[in-house]
Amino acid sequence: MLKNKIPDKWLYFAIIVLVIYLVIRTVNLYGIVEEFPLDFSNDHSAHMSDLYFLEKYGYGENILNWYTFVGGYPLLKFYHPARTFYGLFFYYLLGSVEAATYFAMVSIVILGFIAIYFFGKYHGLSPIKRTAMFALFFANPILIGYYRIGRHSEIFGFLWMILFIFIVLWYKDKKLDWKFLWFIPVYSLLLLSHISIFLISSMLILSLLLVKKNRERIVILLSCFVTFLLTAFWTIPFVRDSSETFVGGFYGLQRTLLLFTQETLIDRVSSYVTPLIFFFVFYLYYKTSKNKRELIFYSIPLVIGALFFTRILAFVPILNRPVPDTYNMFFLFLSIYLFLNLRFDKLLSYEKNIIKYGLIIVPIAAILLSLNFTSFYHGHDQENKDIISLFPYVDDQLLIIGINGYPRPYYSYGAIYYNIYTPSGWGSQSVSREAREKSGLPDKYLIDRDCNLFLKSMKDIGGKEIITRDDNCNFLIKCGMNPTRYSNSICLLKIKE
Repeated sequence: MLKNKIPDKWLYFAIIVLVIYLVIRTVNLYGIVEEFPLDFSNDHSAHMSDLYFLEKYGYGENILNWYTFVGGYPLLKFYHPARTFYGLFFYYLLGSVEAATYFAMVSIVILGFIAIYFFGKYHGLSPIKRTAMFALFFANPILIGYYRIGRHSEIFGFLWMILFIFIVLWYKDKKLDWKFLWFIPVYSLLLLSHISIFLISSMLILSLLLVKKNRERIVILLSCFVTFLLTAFWTIPFVRDSSETFVGGFYGLQRTLLLFTQETLIDRVSSYVTPLIFFFVFYLYYKTSKNKRELIFYSIPLVIGALFFTRILAFVPILNRPVPDTYNMFFLFLSIYLFLNLRFDKLLSYEKNIIKYGLIIVPIAAILLSLNFTSFYHGHDQENKDIISLFPYVDDQLLIIGINGYPRPYYSYGAIYYNIYTPSGWGSQSVSREAREKSGLPDKYLIDRDCNLFLKSMKDIGGKEIITRDDNCNFLIKCGMNPTRYSNSICLLKIKE
């Protein structure tokens, strides 16, 4: 059967260039170990603080450092906990949130290779094809961007998505046996790793039910039920209490696919490209297999792909909550799997040429897109250094507003290294929409240059000190704030009692 698939030698170029690029980007990100990441494109700091809080306070405890005016926020109640618990092992081992976060991420990529290499063997893939599957998935521009930004829970979720898909595809054509029990822990960890990835991946359970008979369907549904029992400690509070939080009102597809702005351009374009790739690869796969069972099984992803492509999915309840990249990665993995399992001997000559040259063009295009849209990590700039140099002088609840960068990484750094309290912080998915909006009002009124409303909004949220820069310093001093310290153009100001 292997000889009827795409020649291994055609995959060498893609493997070499993509793996080299992945290594380069991974080595570059080691900078977050050498110094706490404070740059704008940065979710690393959120995961570092979650790790620190989990070790210090424990799961579900109320964290008082952030959103102080509403009594803090419950740790990991409204955010997927599996990745943080996984990182805890590295934190105990290395004693540094920076090192733990980085090496946990690298280990996930390595585990991804091991999973693909091991399970790919049972799906009839040669060692080269298994390596190509890893390179095409883990070194694609979307995941390179996720490594750079620090989307650790999504990366962890994609690892379990891969294992989940391998299990489902294995039993698509085989009777369920005792080994199917592995479905339960994998499906459970997928849910606890990232609920959006879990949601999208779950459509393959519907696919599996379509090609199974009643007794096996009952086993599958019972396995799903056991999964929900095992994860109920997190899912029940999450579902029960999230309606009033930012999470409860988040509709990822509506916030991206239906908004024609510069910020949503990549999402809008990619959400056309990945379904088209999936449709094309499935067409070749079905044309060469002529297996109606395959058409029945893949009918669910094909329908969802069509709804995603046409934007109708943005109006479908529940399915409109994930962001486009989650769908993109799901369709990408299915496309790679089907592509590497094509009956090459039954393809037409022009189709073989498309594949042959596509395996050269696509990796190059992917790297160029990544270089264009995903920056390398560059470490601290002068503003970063100036702001954190003022942290030893902070005595009360701090807000960082009106700076060039992103305030939230500083709140992570301040909490971990100086036990600083703030009416803001990461964790906004765990507080009410009203609290989230209220904490942002001082920044709004600073931009509007409204002293009265600024001071009132600070009083309402209990803010006592401000770090800002340049003209903002002079304006707030005129509003009645006292200057405490300066570091070049950055100032630390205090509300007059």
